[in-house]
Amino acid sequence: MKPTPKAKDPTVLVKDALKSRDFQTAFTVALSSSNLQLVNFLLINTNTSDIFVNGTSSLSHAVLLSLMQQLSLDLSKDTRSKLNWIQESLLALNMHDPEIKDYVAEVLNGLFKQLEVIYRFLQERATGAGGEPDNVMKESRSLLPIVRLLTRVLQSNLLEIQQ
Repeated sequence: MKPTPKAKDPTVLVKDALKSRDFQTAFTVALSSSNLQLVNFLLINTNTSDIFVNGTSSLSHAVLLSLMQQLSLDLSKDTRSKLNWIQESLLALNMHDPEIKDYVAEVLNGLFKQLEVIYRFLQERATGAGGEPDNVMKESRSLLPIVRLLTRVLQSNLLEIQQ
């Protein structure tokens, strides 16, 4: 009896896909692994300019939606980078793509709620109420307009979906 072959480690698959610049595979594997560290590794080793060009993306809309959903799970770490990826993904997302139409509203609503949470968190840090150092307060203040803009874009998108 032949032993069943072991499934290849997702980290190895992602690294191999990155080497061959197969971003769709790299992101699909990383997002499917439910390993946020692997997703973060992928983002660190990928430039948004490799994925997004003039408001379009080389990634499928399902992958973009999954990426936004997973990144929104913890916006308190690597906030600027995650917001940048969310922004680019949101701008490239076709909300009417048949592949995602059944769950796009749910994911975008969840993202909206997470952005509201991070906005309040950043507001608190920006005031220094918790004794944050000046650099943390300054960074928090600089992120507030980005979060505000993303929430407005999401509100508009959600209204469009409901119509």
